[in-house]
Amino acid sequence: LFRQPFSAAALPYTRHWVRSGELVIPAVQYDLGCNRVAYLDKDTGNYSNGKGPRSTGNRGRCFRNDGVDIYKDPDAPGSFYVGDMENEEWLQYTIEVNKTGSYSISMLGLAHKPGATLALELDGKVIAGDILLASDWAKSGSVSVKLKTGKHVVRVLVKQEGGWFKSLHIHGRPG
Repeated sequence: LFRQPFSAAALPYTRHWVRSGELVIPAVQYDLGCNRVAYLDKDTGNYSNGKGPRSTGNRGRCFRNDGVDIYKDPDAPGSFYVGDMENEEWLQYTIEVNKTGSYSISMLGLAHKPGATLALELDGKVIAGDILLASDWAKSGSVSVKLKTGKHVVRVLVKQEGGWFKSLHIHGRPG
């Protein structure tokens, strides 16, 4: 995390291998990198030398030290979610596909305000534009995609604020 204010490159948080079965990527495992490269958060971390106004940064004060608001899930010890998501913010995930095939991508989220909506991008193209979140933790937005072997970038974008995001799910059917 010390390289963050000095590098414009995004790096995977960890290797997210997509194989047969289901890969669950916790929302808090978005790529490492600075704001507008690995994520976009309007109230980001303050990496200044003490000059200028300080921002709130991570309002949940846990898991990571950048500006994304991360909270402990009180109902699931050891689990976290991304909250205080504002319109146009996004999180990026680098995935590696083991074998070309058909896959489905969905998200586990919760709407704490009516109309909370997310979108999914794959390699810079929108694959699901308006995914309405449920009023309790539930998977939303199952989208079928064809993925080739190799690295891909998935982004979760906030279309209408009022939701919390817990995990990204990729279910594979290689071949």
